[in-house]
Amino acid sequence: MPAVLLSQLRTKIDQLIWNYTRPADFVRDLKDLLEYYSNRGVYRAGKNKQPVRQINTYYTAPLILKELEKELVQKINENPAAGLPLADALWLEDFLELRLISAFILGQLPVTEAEQVTQRLSQWAGNQQPLFSLTALLERASLKLRREKPEIYLNLLREWLSAASVSINKTGIEALISLVKDPEFLDLPRVYSIITPLVKRVPAGLQGEMRVLLSALIQRSPRETSYFMNQIVLITPNQGTKRLLRSVMNELPEDLRTKLRNVVNDPDFSV
Repeated sequence: MPAVLLSQLRTKIDQLIWNYTRPADFVRDLKDLLEYYSNRGVYRAGKNKQPVRQINTYYTAPLILKELEKELVQKINENPAAGLPLADALWLEDFLELRLISAFILGQLPVTEAEQVTQRLSQWAGNQQPLFSLTALLERASLKLRREKPEIYLNLLREWLSAASVSINKTGIEALISLVKDPEFLDLPRVYSIITPLVKRVPAGLQGEMRVLLSALIQRSPRETSYFMNQIVLITPNQGTKRLLRSVMNELPEDLRTKLRNVVNDPDFSV
C-alpha cells in the first residue's frame, strides 16, 4: 500500500480505536472501515465468480486487519476488562473479518481471564462454524493460553475429545492439529496422551480427522510419532487402529516406516 494510503488507513484506525470501550460504536465504525476498503467489487466486476461462503466477508486485504490488530494490542494491554464485551459484540456479527478480530482480542487477553476465554471457545466453537472460521477461532483465541498456560488449553481439548458429541470431538481434533503445527508448542507427549483413547478405538466419523492429526504429528516429530504408533498397535492391536496407522504410515521416513509396517502386519498382533 502506498505511503499516503497507509497514512490514511492509520488515521481511520486511530479514530476507530477511540471506541474500544464502546462496543456498539466500535462495531459500527469497523463495518464502515471494512466497507470502505472492501475488495468485493473485484469479484463483481471481474470474470471470476464470488466464492460461495458460509459466512459473509468484505474480502479485506490482510494489511487492514494487521494494522488494526497492532493498535488493539496496546488497548487490550491497557484495559483488558473492556476486551471481553468488545469480543462478544464482534462475534455476534455474521462477517468473517469481525469474527477474526473478536478471536484476536480473546487471544490477547491476560491468562487471568482464562476461564472467560475457555467459556467462549467452547460456546463459539460448538456452533457449527465453517472449517476456515473454526480454525481461525481456535488459533487466534487460544494464543495466550497456548503460550503461557498450555495445561489449561490442553485440559479443555481433553474435555472436547471425551465428549459424547462427534462434532465436539472433531472440534477438539481440529484444535490439536493447530496446536501441533504451532512451532512454539513443545509438549507433544501431552498430545499423544490425550489422543491415545481415540487412536485405540477410532470412533466412527472421526477417521479422516484422525488421519490429518497423525499426519501433522509425523511432520512435526516423525520419530516420536513413530514410537507412539508402535506402542499403540502393540497395546491395542485391533483392525480399526491398524487401518488408521496404515493410512499414514507412508509419511514416515523409510527406516521408521519399515519398523512400523513389520509390527502392523505381524499376525501375532491381530484380533
